[in-house]
Amino acid sequence: MKHSVCELRAADGYTANTMTTPPTINPQVCPVCGKANQCAMELAKSTGQAQGPCWCTQVSFSAELLGRIPPQAQGLACVCADCATQSGAAPSD
Repeated sequence: MKHSVCELRAADGYTANTMTTPPTINPQVCPVCGKANQCAMELAKSTGQAQGPCWCTQVSFSAELLGRIPPQAQGLACVCADCATQSGAAPSD
């Protein structure tokens, strides 16, 4: 016997008010500390104004810092300069 998704959810105790949606990732906010990340690429997208190269293209981030980015934010939001500096980000070669 086949069951619909709704029937299976009901069997598991699901109610409409208990389903959570994943948080929306704001690409202008640092996923580590929650402060504005000052990403030039996102600023260009939101304003339509060309920006210079983003500060983040000039540094290398530590594996420790990158590991602190929640999986759902990886590749979607940039780390801010404060977090990068605190973690010992070094100029790129």
